[in-house]
Amino acid sequence: MNKFRKQEIDGKTISDIDEVEQGQGLLEESSTDTDTDAGTNFSPAPRRSRSSNCRWYSAVIGFPALLCATNLLTFWITASTRAQCHAPASVAEPPSLAPMLRDLNLETIHVKFDSTFYSQGSRYRKPPSPETDAAWNFAGANFGFLLIPEDQANESDLTSDHIHLAGGPDQANLTGIPADVEVFHQLHCLNLLRKATWYNHDYYRKLGADEFQHPDRTLSVHVGTWAAAIQEERTWF
Repeated sequence: MNKFRKQEIDGKTISDIDEVEQGQGLLEESSTDTDTDAGTNFSPAPRRSRSSNCRWYSAVIGFPALLCATNLLTFWITASTRAQCHAPASVAEPPSLAPMLRDLNLETIHVKFDSTFYSQGSRYRKPPSPETDAAWNFAGANFGFLLIPEDQANESDLTSDHIHLAGGPDQANLTGIPADVEVFHQLHCLNLLRKATWYNHDYYRKLGADEFQHPDRTLSVHVGTWAAAIQEERTWF
């Protein structure tokens, strides 16, 4: 009886031990699976780390390389442009489309510009007077136009669409193609803007010369036209 109980007890004990062992086995398997899963989950981490490091190294190396390349390109463009700017050139070498200018005796001079805001040393910015007007006229503000001979029309890129003077009495007996030197045209426009400003307008209106022979409405058209001409020429020159 006791032995049977003991066996039962032993059986229970053995069964309990088996259950415990099986539970421990399951725990070990689950822990092993967990470790395996954990290892599997953490395995891409080094890959991401290496990938991010590669991107970081590429950025660190690529940015200075790109900066050096752009600096070299800028240096090359500047050097080539500077060489063109400092190339020996002179107004004494007129363009090929103006053959009559080759006969002019031109020479270059060095001029120091005075653009100080409050300076009154420039004769071109003084109050309106005969002396101021004489300075502008001497600079070429009222230079007038040139006559290009008919035999130089093709070489000067002039066609029948341009004005041709035939020398009649109504044309002051002039023969040729009238042309204007652009720099003098710009000076004429700038001088008109100076005259038309409100602090100079009354002086030149009383004189009644040139564009001031016309009413202010017509004068404003002249001023607007010359202002637009200067703006376009300075923008695209």
